[in-house]
Amino acid sequence: MAELPGSREVTMTPVDDGDEIVRELDVYVSSNLIEQLYLLQFPLRPLYRPYGDQGALSDVRLRPVQQRLEMDYQINAMKATHDEDTAEYKTSKQTLKSTLVPPRTNYAVAVLRGDSLHLSAIDATVQLKPSFGYIDSEVEKLKLMEQKLEEHGIAEEEKPEEPEELPQPLQVQYKKKETERQAAARNRSHAYLKKKEDEEPWVKMKCLSAESAESQEMFEKLFCLSSNIPIPFDIPSHRYLNLMNPSVKDPYANPPI
Repeated sequence: MAELPGSREVTMTPVDDGDEIVRELDVYVSSNLIEQLYLLQFPLRPLYRPYGDQGALSDVRLRPVQQRLEMDYQINAMKATHDEDTAEYKTSKQTLKSTLVPPRTNYAVAVLRGDSLHLSAIDATVQLKPSFGYIDSEVEKLKLMEQKLEEHGIAEEEKPEEPEELPQPLQVQYKKKETERQAAARNRSHAYLKKKEDEEPWVKMKCLSAESAESQEMFEKLFCLSSNIPIPFDIPSHRYLNLMNPSVKDPYANPPI
């Protein structure tokens, strides 16, 4: 085994702890769906009550660069649980919006077939929660309506005439050239990020049932097609063991500059 500078070779002696190996599996890594697998989490719903009880899933769209996902469910107004007070908002759907969950480790989808375990890397994890954008939209409409009524003197009585203002001296300001730090701060601002988010177009996704032929075809892509290609193992054994054990810090993970 090749040694790295400052390292030493570790000899491991097998220990019989009475925990026998009952099965050995060949592990394969599939890249057929690379950067296409998302893990969806629904933190506001228990496992026994998924979304869809209020109406069928009708639309799914994705912004792949931002890894943002939205799902629309139709609202069945005939359901006993339907809130009649929401009729004023004139909405026939419930929208779920995603929030990207920062990765704390690497996740993969694993499927077992025979004595082979096939892994496919998960590209992103998102949490989906209901969006109330339709309420915000109605509130904005009411504000605009009230503003127009006030401008035409319908919503309130005539205001008394204000005394004529005397001329005020004008202040002239010269804006300095924006520095790199100021430009970076502006680019991190909420307004700028919201603008960049809105500029990316939505990609309409196709909704498929788990029993459909297309879903079965997609499921087959989770399996590695070329099982004879070996996975390169180019690190020392002791470093591999350290990487497999999170409690042991890998001394070569962040080498000093």
